[in-house]
Amino acid sequence: MKFEQKLEKIQTLNGEVLKIFRSNGKGAREIYCSSNKINAINAWKLNIRLKQHLVVITGKVHIAVFNQNFEIEADEILSKHRYTCLNIPPNYWYGFKTLEDDSIILNYLDEPFDAKLTRKKNIGDIEFNWEKS
Repeated sequence: MKFEQKLEKIQTLNGEVLKIFRSNGKGAREIYCSSNKINAINAWKLNIRLKQHLVVITGKVHIAVFNQNFEIEADEILSKHRYTCLNIPPNYWYGFKTLEDDSIILNYLDEPFDAKLTRKKNIGDIEFNWEKS
């Protein structure tokens, strides 16, 4: 399964445009940004029904994605310089570590978030080495 989607950067006279999403009629249903303190780890979460698309728009963030058998599916460091969207389908565990101050993750969802359709685990419940970041 392909988790990454290359995103377009357009250079302009005064800077650049970072394209994130273009609706094909189905579109995102909720879009939000989040930030965390440097070296903070948010892990582990699984969404039962919704698909998430994560883009780091400033800073640097390490994101790991595991399948239901706790096998690693994606282990990526995203930043504005590695401008990529990480697509996380339903029923995959994910977590992330903030590597730089002022990092911002844009998260767009294919339906509104519902906490009742989310599962969480403690950071030690899935074995992963965040120190290689």
